[in-house]
Amino acid sequence: MLVTGDNVVKWVYELSGGAPTASSSALGWMKNNKLIAAMSVEGCNGKNCFVHLRIEGYAPKEFCFAAVDWVFNQLGCKRMTAPVPRSNAKCLKLLNHIGFTEEGNLEEAAFDGGDLLMMRLWKKDCYLLNWNKK
Repeated sequence: MLVTGDNVVKWVYELSGGAPTASSSALGWMKNNKLIAAMSVEGCNGKNCFVHLRIEGYAPKEFCFAAVDWVFNQLGCKRMTAPVPRSNAKCLKLLNHIGFTEEGNLEEAAFDGGDLLMMRLWKKDCYLLNWNKK
């Protein structure tokens, strides 16, 4: 079930050491009354939106579709940027599967002291926007 709210935003940032901004909002997925996936967005300017993900276990395809639909179709952005620590292989695998590509590398900028990858997804490259139309 999709959910939104400040508690979802806080849940996304809990483990990252970061903090939400005044413009942060989030979309989450609950299963058995527990958040299992969420995406927080901030800095949306009509062209780009910065996104932060947190996944506990498995991210259902319905959640992934709703998240990209929200950013691209409801917020009207043309691209998403996701800063991800290189050490977060699980998140990088999911983002690559969705169609994100690496745009840059910030050396030693991640909260764990490692590199922070800047991952990018253009609306035109997002296959998820059409997955349920087949």
